[in-house]
Amino acid sequence: MITKSDDLCLRYYRLGDEGEIYQYTSDIESSKFLARKPHESALQTKDMLLNLSAPSSFGQLGKCIWLITSVTNQQAMGYLTLIKKDDSVELHIGVLKTHSGKGVATSAINLASKYLFEKLRFREIVSFTDVEHLAAQAAFKKSGFSVVKEIKEFYMAPQQPGKKRDVLWLRCRA
Repeated sequence: MITKSDDLCLRYYRLGDEGEIYQYTSDIESSKFLARKPHESALQTKDMLLNLSAPSSFGQLGKCIWLITSVTNQQAMGYLTLIKKDDSVELHIGVLKTHSGKGVATSAINLASKYLFEKLRFREIVSFTDVEHLAAQAAFKKSGFSVVKEIKEFYMAPQQPGKKRDVLWLRCRA
């Protein structure tokens, strides 16, 4: 376990988590605003988790995945992706549809932010979200992030072919 609150736990991958996480990584609607295609198999999701969701991932690779789980049953509800950027960290979130709209994203961002500021001593957490991804924007804003700027044509979303997507750049400081 990395850290926990009364209802959520952030932890690394355990064998069997790939089933729940695959529900998110393979979902076409959940992948709408991502810079990757939906996963085609639970094995693809498992490989991602084996590579990126281990205690050594952040230090060795400069990025990692923390699973968001329920404290009561440890069932995976989504995950956070962290990417080290000098004295800041970039944070992204994905929550399974069954847990959307229940405050899980906001709670997980709050929990991760507290840990990143207090335990890992980062001075700043940044993120970006598609200008049309209102749910992600709301979760980050409720967690104390502010919009720094809008960046035009920032990334390609395979689920939305055509021109590059515009994003809002977000920041939260300790």
